Amino acid sequence: GVVLDPHARPVSKRDADRTELLEALEGDDQHALRAYVGAHAQIREREAMSALNVREAGDIARLGGYLVSDEHLEMSRDRLRAELSKYHAAHPLERGMPRELLRSVLEVEAVAFEALLDSTERVERDGDVVRSADHHVDLSAEQRGTREDLLATLRDARFEPPMTKDLGVDPAVLRALVEEGVLVRIGDFHLSSDL
Repeated sequence: GVVLDPHARPVSKRDADRTELLEALEGDDQHALRAYVGAHAQIREREAMSALNVREAGDIARLGGYLVSDEHLEMSRDRLRAELSKYHAAHPLERGMPRELLRSVLEVEAVAFEALLDSTERVERDGDVVRSADHHVDLSAEQRGTREDLLATLRDARFEPPMTKDLGVDPAVLRALVEEGVLVRIGDFHLSSDL
């Protein structure tokens, strides 16, 4: 006999999905490989190729060193977008989600993560963060007023600014202003960048 699926679980005749997979594995290499990857959602390319003794993966989707089913790839892209959306809603003044935090939340290996980012539309890398293409840091009217008051205070103080803790400004607003390039943080102080 021939081992069709080295990772097989026990099967009964009533298990139609499993029976269908085993029948597909008896077909031509590409059909068998596509069925095998579909049954596993994602599997290391080398493992799948050697398990089925196949030389080429053809047009099966890849993420890093993995072969993935089209359904799994789309589900991964949707989850990436959803995680970014949640993060942007919770942290609207940050330019994006830290890359490693996103990778950790998605539970994806580094090489597969980079390939997922490459293959996902409307997602941008910006240094150490990832963001949805439509995400922008927008200060509210109140925050813009705080920004102007803060800049006036720091311009007046010049090189003797108050300590950051004495400014009375939301740390998220300060980080956003540093990211924008309006402020420079030096230790426990912030200075206006136009000094």
